[in-house]
Amino acid sequence: ELALVVFGPTPMFSFEDIRACNVDDPKSCSVSRAALEAEIAQIMEKLRRLTREHENVFVFDTFSNVCPNFDDKCYPNRNGTFIYRDKDHLNSFGSKLLAPPFVDFLRVSGILIREN
Repeated sequence: ELALVVFGPTPMFSFEDIRACNVDDPKSCSVSRAALEAEIAQIMEKLRRLTREHENVFVFDTFSNVCPNFDDKCYPNRNGTFIYRDKDHLNSFGSKLLAPPFVDFLRVSGILIREN
Protein backbone atom coordinates (compact mmCIF):
# COMPACT_ATOMS: atom_id res chain seq x y z
CA GLU A 1 0.00 0.00 0.00
CA LEU A 2 1.20 3.46 -0.85
CA ALA A 3 1.60 6.13 1.79
CA LEU A 4 0.67 9.76 1.18
CA VAL A 5 2.60 12.32 3.21
CA VAL A 6 1.13 15.81 3.37
CA PHE A 7 3.23 18.70 4.63
CA GLY A 8 1.34 20.98 6.98
CA PRO A 9 1.57 24.73 6.41
CA THR A 10 4.59 26.81 7.29
CA PRO A 11 4.28 29.98 9.36
CA MET A 12 3.15 32.89 7.17
CA PHE A 13 4.73 36.26 7.77
CA SER A 14 3.37 39.72 6.95
CA PHE A 15 6.30 41.06 4.91
CA GLU A 16 6.08 40.96 1.12
CA ASP A 17 9.83 40.89 0.52
CA ILE A 18 12.29 39.06 2.77
CA ARG A 19 14.80 41.85 2.11
CA ALA A 20 12.64 44.10 4.31
CA CYS A 21 13.88 42.03 7.26
CA ASN A 22 17.24 42.42 8.95
CA VAL A 23 18.96 39.02 9.00
CA ASP A 24 21.14 40.16 11.92
CA ASP A 25 18.11 41.18 14.00
CA PRO A 26 15.86 38.14 14.51
CA LYS A 27 13.10 40.33 15.93
CA SER A 28 12.88 42.59 12.86
CA CYS A 29 10.24 40.38 11.22
CA SER A 30 9.27 38.06 14.05
CA VAL A 31 5.62 37.20 14.62
CA SER A 32 3.78 35.90 17.67
CA ARG A 33 3.79 32.11 17.60
CA ALA A 34 0.39 31.97 19.31
CA ALA A 35 -1.20 34.15 16.61
CA LEU A 36 0.21 32.02 13.79
CA GLU A 37 -0.61 28.79 15.57
CA ALA A 38 -4.26 29.83 15.88
CA GLU A 39 -4.47 30.31 12.10
CA ILE A 40 -2.70 27.05 11.33
CA ALA A 41 -4.66 25.01 13.88
CA GLN A 42 -7.77 24.96 11.68
CA ILE A 43 -5.82 23.67 8.69
CA MET A 44 -3.98 21.08 10.77
CA GLU A 45 -7.24 19.77 12.22
CA LYS A 46 -8.62 19.20 8.71
CA LEU A 47 -5.42 17.43 7.71
CA ARG A 48 -5.49 15.28 10.85
CA ARG A 49 -9.08 14.34 10.08
CA LEU A 50 -7.80 12.92 6.79
CA THR A 51 -5.32 10.76 8.70
CA ARG A 52 -8.16 9.37 10.80
CA GLU A 53 -10.24 8.63 7.69
CA HIS A 54 -7.40 7.14 5.61
CA GLU A 55 -4.79 4.93 7.25
CA ASN A 56 -2.26 5.57 4.46
CA VAL A 57 -2.31 9.39 4.89
CA PHE A 58 0.26 11.02 7.17
CA VAL A 59 0.74 14.70 8.05
CA PHE A 60 4.16 16.19 8.74
CA ASP A 61 3.87 19.17 11.11
CA THR A 62 6.02 21.72 9.30
CA PHE A 63 4.92 24.57 11.55
CA SER A 64 6.24 23.03 14.79
CA ASN A 65 9.56 22.22 13.15
CA VAL A 66 10.09 25.69 11.68
CA CYS A 67 8.66 27.53 14.69
CA PRO A 68 9.47 25.42 17.78
CA ASN A 69 7.19 25.76 20.80
CA PHE A 70 10.07 26.66 23.15
CA ASP A 71 9.90 30.23 21.78
CA ASP A 72 6.94 32.61 21.79
CA LYS A 73 7.93 34.06 18.40
CA CYS A 74 8.42 32.71 14.89
CA TYR A 75 11.36 34.02 12.88
CA PRO A 76 12.11 34.02 9.14
CA ASN A 77 15.79 33.45 9.91
CA ARG A 78 17.88 30.99 11.87
CA ASN A 79 21.45 31.56 13.06
CA GLY A 80 21.95 34.63 10.87
CA THR A 81 20.54 33.03 7.69
CA PHE A 82 17.13 33.57 6.14
CA ILE A 83 15.14 30.33 5.88
CA TYR A 84 12.36 31.89 3.77
CA ARG A 85 12.39 33.19 0.21
CA ASP A 86 9.16 35.13 0.70
CA LYS A 87 6.45 35.42 3.34
CA ASP A 88 5.39 31.77 3.26
CA HIS A 89 7.86 29.68 1.22
CA LEU A 90 11.02 28.18 2.62
CA ASN A 91 14.26 28.61 0.71
CA SER A 92 16.87 25.86 0.37
CA PHE A 93 18.23 26.58 3.87
CA GLY A 94 14.75 26.25 5.37
CA SER A 95 14.10 23.06 3.45
CA LYS A 96 17.39 21.59 4.62
CA LEU A 97 16.42 22.47 8.19
CA LEU A 98 13.39 20.17 7.81
CA ALA A 99 15.32 17.14 6.52
CA PRO A 100 16.33 15.56 9.88
CA PRO A 101 12.89 15.90 11.53
CA PHE A 102 11.21 14.69 8.34
CA VAL A 103 13.33 11.54 8.23
CA ASP A 104 12.52 10.98 11.92
CA PHE A 105 8.82 11.44 11.13
CA LEU A 106 9.02 8.87 8.32
CA ARG A 107 10.67 6.36 10.65
CA VAL A 108 8.28 6.94 13.56
CA SER A 109 5.30 6.68 11.19
CA GLY A 110 6.62 3.37 9.85
CA ILE A 111 6.89 4.71 6.32
CA LEU A 112 10.68 4.49 6.24
CA ILE A 113 12.13 1.32 7.59
CA ARG A 114 15.84 1.24 8.29
CA GLU A 115 17.57 -1.70 6.67
CA ASN A 116 20.90 -3.08 7.89
